[in-house]
Amino acid sequence: MSGKYPVVPWERITKALEKLGYEKASQKGSHMKYRIKGKSIIIVPRHKRISIGVLKQIVHEVTAKTGLSEKEFIDLIK
Repeated sequence: MSGKYPVVPWERITKALEKLGYEKASQKGSHMKYRIKGKSIIIVPRHKRISIGVLKQIVHEVTAKTGLSEKEFIDLIK
């Protein structure tokens, strides 16, 4: 199941979030908070390689808030 989740750096995730309308709300240390239209935030760690577990959580949150499918979001970050 984890084969469908690519190993990506944080920059690809933040660029995809910005394409979807998310804005950087704040940063503390190596963690950035992104927000879209008053909805709850998504935290993205600034790591060279985002772990599969963290990526799954980000994908779940983004798809729940935007209506995008998992595949559509994963295609954005590849």
